[in-house]
Amino acid sequence: MLLLRSADFPIFKVQGFVLTESIATQPDRWIGVWTGEKWEHVQVETGDLYPESVCLLPLMIGDSPLLSISGGKILETRWILSKQTLSQWRAHFERIYRSGRFLDRWSLFGIPDQFQEIFRILLLVPLGVLMISVLRNIVGFPTFGIFMPVLMALAFRNTGLYYGLGIFTGVVLIGYLLRRGIDRLRLLLVPRLSFLITFVIFAFTIFALIGSKFGVREFMAIGLLPFVILSMTIERFFILIEESGAFPALRTAAGSAAVAAITYKITQIEPLQLTFFVYPELLFGIMGLLLLLGNYSGYRLSEILRFKALGVKS
Repeated sequence: MLLLRSADFPIFKVQGFVLTESIATQPDRWIGVWTGEKWEHVQVETGDLYPESVCLLPLMIGDSPLLSISGGKILETRWILSKQTLSQWRAHFERIYRSGRFLDRWSLFGIPDQFQEIFRILLLVPLGVLMISVLRNIVGFPTFGIFMPVLMALAFRNTGLYYGLGIFTGVVLIGYLLRRGIDRLRLLLVPRLSFLITFVIFAFTIFALIGSKFGVREFMAIGLLPFVILSMTIERFFILIEESGAFPALRTAAGSAAVAAITYKITQIEPLQLTFFVYPELLFGIMGLLLLLGNYSGYRLSEILRFKALGVKS
């Protein structure tokens, strides 16, 4: 430092850490030197400059201690330096948080963290609806309505796909047996559906207790499944068996589960979540695709296979 000051170089002493994974009991020390073009960092022990590839974390300038305590005594200090990979969500948040652009100030990253998770899921609902529209109108998957598969797919985010499908199957089958048992009572529609809703909530409670007893978190997250939609599914499943037979009803139930599983897999793609969160205006594109699908009047893929035997051979 005396040599550098005698040569009229502006300098200052620094305490901090070289960012490498390690455990340190003392901070690193180096000297900051202004060369006339930029600040360089000189190693105290050797006098060599730190390479530009080395990352330094300065914490204190001058001779003040890096750590002090009032009314006590420090017996031991340790600093643990570990590398953590910055997620894409955090990287975009940091960039937009520091941005002064108008559109960035109106980004969804500006809302509180507890609400960001809600919109991460909410913005994927139109994508799930688009997938169901394609699978129903283009491919020909039979499903119990539109909302049941997409709500099931969103609920699978908490229960997991396989646990969710198992719980869905179990509740529908047990609910069907219960619905068949009360059929002879000739109940009105609203009380009957209310009875089924009560049963579904009771079944959720039993699953939660089992999950708590055996440490299965997925069973405790079952309360996020759409219980009203499940109750309607049980009713429609019973009616379809009565009107068309067991095979069409099971095929429709299997189609609903398959559509929910496919939608779940697509909505789990994190780059897709991030894209819609950063650019919510993409929902206009989803709306446009839904308008195009609404005008589709051609054959479904399943119908081509279904009526293949009717084809005329030339």
